[in-house]
Amino acid sequence: MRELSKFQITTVIFLLMFVFVIGAIYTNTKEVADKKLNANNNAIVQNNENDYDYERNVISENNSQIKDLSNRVDELTQQITNLKNAKFQEEHSNVKCRIFGITTPNGFMQLNQSEAISEAYNNGADLVMTCNF
Repeated sequence: MRELSKFQITTVIFLLMFVFVIGAIYTNTKEVADKKLNANNNAIVQNNENDYDYERNVISENNSQIKDLSNRVDELTQQITNLKNAKFQEEHSNVKCRIFGITTPNGFMQLNQSEAISEAYNNGADLVMTCNF
């Protein structure tokens, strides 16, 4: 078998040192990258928890506002129902009214229905009307 010269031994040592240095750089880089990744993940998790807490508070505030609005809508619905019932009773009460005119400082002025209503609305005159059952 052939003997190894100083040059060959130096080359092998140099190659082994090169491989060792590359391995050390890779290991260091990997550790730093893992630490940085863990720090970023922790920051993201913390931000997500803060966002979740904020959203939960907003949702609870919105729920109380939604409940308040729901109650107000229910009240308005009830008022509309009452108005419909009152109008229905009014339409079926058989009260019939007829407008004859308006009153003036000089007395009664006979006008048709639309003229009397517009005169009362515009000038504040009193309507003269009769109603029967």
